[in-house]
Amino acid sequence: MSASVQGCRVDTPLLRVDSLSLSIGEDAILQTLSFQLHAGDTLGIVGESGSGKSMTALAIMQLLPVGAELQGSIAFCGEELVDLDEARMQHIRGADIGMVFQEPMTALNPVHTIAAQVAESIRLHRGLTRDESFTEARATLDRVGLSDIAGDRYPHELSGGQRQRVVIAIAIACRPRLLIADEPTTALDVTTQAGILALLDELQRETGMAMILVSHDLAVVAKTVDKLLVMRDGTILDSGDTEDIFSATASAYTRTLLDASTWSPPSVSRRADHNTVLLQVDGLVAGYPSGRRRLFAPRQIKNAVDNVSFAVHAGENLGLVGESGSGKSTLARCLLGLMPIEAGMVSLNGRTLSLPKRVQSRSQQEWGRAVRRDIQIVFQDPYGSFNPRHRVERLVAEPLHLLDEPMTRSQRRQRVSALLERVGIEPADALGRYVHEFSGGQRQRIALARALIVQPSLIILDEAVSALDVSVRAQVLALLAELAADEGLAYLFVSHDLSVVRNVTDRVLVMRGGCVVESGLTDEVLSQPRSAYTRSLVDAIPTLPVLT
Repeated sequence: MSASVQGCRVDTPLLRVDSLSLSIGEDAILQTLSFQLHAGDTLGIVGESGSGKSMTALAIMQLLPVGAELQGSIAFCGEELVDLDEARMQHIRGADIGMVFQEPMTALNPVHTIAAQVAESIRLHRGLTRDESFTEARATLDRVGLSDIAGDRYPHELSGGQRQRVVIAIAIACRPRLLIADEPTTALDVTTQAGILALLDELQRETGMAMILVSHDLAVVAKTVDKLLVMRDGTILDSGDTEDIFSATASAYTRTLLDASTWSPPSVSRRADHNTVLLQVDGLVAGYPSGRRRLFAPRQIKNAVDNVSFAVHAGENLGLVGESGSGKSTLARCLLGLMPIEAGMVSLNGRTLSLPKRVQSRSQQEWGRAVRRDIQIVFQDPYGSFNPRHRVERLVAEPLHLLDEPMTRSQRRQRVSALLERVGIEPADALGRYVHEFSGGQRQRIALARALIVQPSLIILDEAVSALDVSVRAQVLALLAELAADEGLAYLFVSHDLSVVRNVTDRVLVMRGGCVVESGLTDEVLSQPRSAYTRSLVDAIPTLPVLT
């Protein structure tokens, strides 16, 4: 069994950070941070994108990028971690300090099953046999709410929320003394989020585990943590008890974050035409192969979307909500023609976009391509939706191949520049850069410019703001409202964040198990839900405390 840090004295902080500074090249990332954490405590770190939250977590884990220079002290159970050799840190990571990363697809290995990835940490740090580690891995997956998911599944076969639960299972498998959770509930729906937070709280009470929760969701932080750090530009602006921070004496910056968390749409004139059907979906059925296919055996399909019908009107904002795995993203992929459908029909502007493959004709397939420029998508992870080897000018111009008439190079550049400027990105600075050189909010604006470049009628926003901090999210949502008013766009807003859906949509569909269980005007559905399932979603929405 791997050696780990010895027990701390009761009166000794589990983690002590003193005068911590971090620079990468000439850029100062963190500046003289100091805080401490005792066993069983929960510390929250909040702030805008680029404030240094995640870099603080990575500094504790000693997972800094090449060229980073770290000064100051990070002591875990009295052992100094700064400049500790990598062999020793490998013993501490996983066994004594676990970490939940924000991007589950980046944190998971795509070529190994989920059970194997959880079992690996158990086998390395707890010294169990292969069979014992897989048994323990199965129990850990069950504990994070994946009891109905087979351990031989691969990450790409799971929804975003399910993948995040696998990452959490890996982090808690060895019952670490300190868990660093970097946006652990970003990809989770409200009920799963509540369950995961309850699980982490239970683990803390059982084991005395301390936790650092890095998040942009102030409502989750207010409900979960005892102590709070508010960061901006690599420094700590506010620190102390959570109740004291979220009070009438909060700093101006903290109040700005609180105001952004309760964002409401600007008053703009919408061009919605409820008499004109833009998108029509009738009896849609789609799914994935169930289990491993055997030679010559008929393909077994497990329906992820089951007999779904709805319409989106011109200029309308329609919300699509439900728990992780309810079929929201699968439905979006069907609308885009990115996966085959088993039954039903999708039409846009009166022309067929998708039919079951067995009844498609060549002319119908050509229609689908011709109208596909009228429907675009903005994904949850903007970085993952771009080719990192291409510059912004080429990335934004990609959909232009859908136009009937090709554009010259100068025409393409002119249109790309105009769209970037429209979404708040300076073209002269952005055209020749790569996406990794931009912040998360800037990447999402670039993704929006790419969706707008062919002047679509409908944009699907698949969790498009869930990974953004509160202030950037408010800016992007305000931009979406402005674009809808100016361009007459319709949005299909796929989200697990009901507070955002309440603010930005006209109507809402609630999905569960691939079916629509409730639909109607957003205010009516979320204020007076008819189904028990919708009520459970509404009840699980975290709320900010009232300032006193």
